[in-house]
Amino acid sequence: MDETIKKESVKRFVKDILGCNCPEKVFDVIEVEEKIDMPGILTLDYRINIGNRLLIYLLDTTKKTIGIDRLSSLLEKGVQERDDRGFNRFRLVLVGTCENSESSEMVKKALVGKSEGLEKVHIHFLEKERIEDVLT
Repeated sequence: MDETIKKESVKRFVKDILGCNCPEKVFDVIEVEEKIDMPGILTLDYRINIGNRLLIYLLDTTKKTIGIDRLSSLLEKGVQERDDRGFNRFRLVLVGTCENSESSEMVKKALVGKSEGLEKVHIHFLEKERIEDVLT
């Protein structure tokens, strides 16, 4: 895929789907890394840097079953990386965790509970169809 097209797709994803109101100049820097090993946790599908201010972890849960303990560790790792790198915000995007199943609801409640009290942390639960044209 053409790098310019990919950056525009990521920008649309961040603004339109995640609802980021970042200033336009923040999008001058867009870095997308794929298949990031998070030792002891899992392999992250995408790590996205927007303007060295917004850090996004994106994990496709439709491909694998992931326990709440690993998702909690991933949330903690993202907050730690955000702080260590001096970023302003962190967003954890879980793809495929929004079907109305009992287990998905348990995951949502547990992760949202863990993020309460954390400043500038957002958790998104998206259906796979919402990202298929963006990051693939």
